[in-house]
Amino acid sequence: MPVKRDLKTDALLKQVSKLMRAGAKGAKATALVHYADQYFAHMPPMDIHARDAATLAGIAKSHWKTAALHKPGKPSVRAYKPDAKKDGWTANRTVVEIVTEDMPFLVDSVSSEMNRRGLTVHLVVHPIFKIKRDAQGRLQRVLDPGEPEDGARLESWMHIEVDEETPDGQREIEKGVLKVLEDVRLAVQDWRPMRERMARIIDDFRHTSGPAPQEEANEVREFLRWIHDNNFTFLGSRDYKISGSGPKTTVAVDKKSALGILRDLDMSVLTYAADSSKIPPEVRAFISDPGLIVVTKSNQRSTVHRPVHMDAIGIKSFDKTGKVTGLRIFVGLFTSAAYNRSPRDIPLLRRRLQQVLDRAGLQPGSHDGKAMTNILETYPRDELFQISEEQLLDTAMGILHLQDRQRVALFMRQDNFGRFVSCMIYVPRDRYTMNMRERMQDILCEALNGRVSNFSTALGDAPLARVYLIIATEPGKLPAYYAKGLES
Repeated sequence: MPVKRDLKTDALLKQVSKLMRAGAKGAKATALVHYADQYFAHMPPMDIHARDAATLAGIAKSHWKTAALHKPGKPSVRAYKPDAKKDGWTANRTVVEIVTEDMPFLVDSVSSEMNRRGLTVHLVVHPIFKIKRDAQGRLQRVLDPGEPEDGARLESWMHIEVDEETPDGQREIEKGVLKVLEDVRLAVQDWRPMRERMARIIDDFRHTSGPAPQEEANEVREFLRWIHDNNFTFLGSRDYKISGSGPKTTVAVDKKSALGILRDLDMSVLTYAADSSKIPPEVRAFISDPGLIVVTKSNQRSTVHRPVHMDAIGIKSFDKTGKVTGLRIFVGLFTSAAYNRSPRDIPLLRRRLQQVLDRAGLQPGSHDGKAMTNILETYPRDELFQISEEQLLDTAMGILHLQDRQRVALFMRQDNFGRFVSCMIYVPRDRYTMNMRERMQDILCEALNGRVSNFSTALGDAPLARVYLIIATEPGKLPAYYAKGLES
């Protein structure tokens, strides 16, 4: 819905209309005015007021020129510093103009790419037009939103202003944005086939779950069904064929199976090995493990939607004898519901939590029983998806024994694939500061020969604050460490 205009905005845009008409005649002049009205329809008044009419008209005209020729599947991206003589307007910033087919995730994905480059985004104008082009991709007409399509396509045009960059930096921005747009296109294009693949796995799971107990197989199947029920944003999928056993285990990518962003066969998911046929011991251990599924983080940060390490779900395939013969990988992002719902409502997690509560042997209505339930309910959600039942029990009992004690406590878990160590640190809330967190990060990074990949802090009513750190490490090169020694 267009932003409601005040008198000041209306007067300024009327001046823009006059400038759009300047130098044009008849139908072309009318088309440019009509286009500018749509271009600025959703732009916040405060951003409009921050610019004069000449600048606004220059923005619209420049983008019109960039969009003059555009073919489906080939985004147009231009990064430049506006020049008064060449472009008809100027700004002390780098401007990025994008013309592409309308797709989900565009604004947040492109904005994340700018942030990844350390650039501050100062302005985003994002009109979505119904465009009619000829066979060569030449722009013919901008239709009204309610006008019959008649061969027109929806296009997203994005005008982004970021910190001023050098010409070389502008070319790098163009390359980075084009890569992001390609990833978005692949993910959106293959979204339905990925969901259909998951649906087939769910339907076949009762017959393909290998030697696992039926109760476990049923819970995994329900988890996959829950994922399919719009609780996971599918970005990529790929199948692997597994042969051999022990040190002679080999893995081969089924190239025809690649979907979404995993069509890029150079993109690794669980290991950093350049040669996927050489399987690290950690991966061999997972293959030989009796578990049916792994839920972990991928090696890669997502270029689509949110710039975080993607969630990776690996589902084993078995032959009739119960031997693992394949691994079906999906990468993507858990939706907000996966983080906001109680873990007791999520298959796989609910079973894990109940087994930990049963093994803890605490009366549900007792003080300790309620405290343990709260510890598990508020446990970092990414950890709950990845941690084993044994590790969760040990850590949760350690947190329970802290209770209200005003001391520092450290709990560490090494990733099954040797790529990171997660660290939960409890510190007295009234002593916690940002400087303290940074000192703790430095100590852990030095001890683990790693770097901080992510962190979060939980400050509630409890006397202890919780710092959750992910320290990225190099597989096979993690130094020996002693958690209690680091804690002290």
